[in-house]
Amino acid sequence: MSNQCVKGYQRRRKELMIELYLHISSTTTVSPEQCLIQQTKNIRMNKAILSKLHELPFSESEDNNSLYTLSMDWIGYKGYMFGVKKNDNIYVATHIRSLSMPEHLFQFPNLVHVLDALYCWKNHHNNLEDILLPTLITKQENSFFSQFNTKDVNDVNSFPNIYLNPMKSKHSNKNNQ
Repeated sequence: MSNQCVKGYQRRRKELMIELYLHISSTTTVSPEQCLIQQTKNIRMNKAILSKLHELPFSESEDNNSLYTLSMDWIGYKGYMFGVKKNDNIYVATHIRSLSMPEHLFQFPNLVHVLDALYCWKNHHNNLEDILLPTLITKQENSFFSQFNTKDVNDVNSFPNIYLNPMKSKHSNKNNQ
């Protein structure tokens, strides 16, 4: 399951990059009301993702400060990067950076800022993958072992669940051979 999650996560990142390129070539005539509606949906979706991430069994040493979503929204050649982070029980959305793909030659020096933002976005998701992979493996192990109703080994009052085969079946198998 964890490898499938990681592969699905990587595939989703590639799909997002393709979607970004296709979206840039789409029309740029979007009303401010539509932009605000889309922004609200994006923040809600990132909050839902972050809520699911916080349900995972993180170790005590794991720093939850690095657990936040980092996303981009593009309208034609213009866009922005935003993050959603959980502080106590409140989810806070923060505008991180405005982005603009160059349409004209004189805008090309600004492309460095966009490439820097894309690198930060990719780096954040790679770090998030490093945090989530051990946690997903732990969750998978916990759910697997919870099926067996195991008890604590240090409990002196518990009986070991050891079952021996009856001797009769061993003798009858030897006689049949």
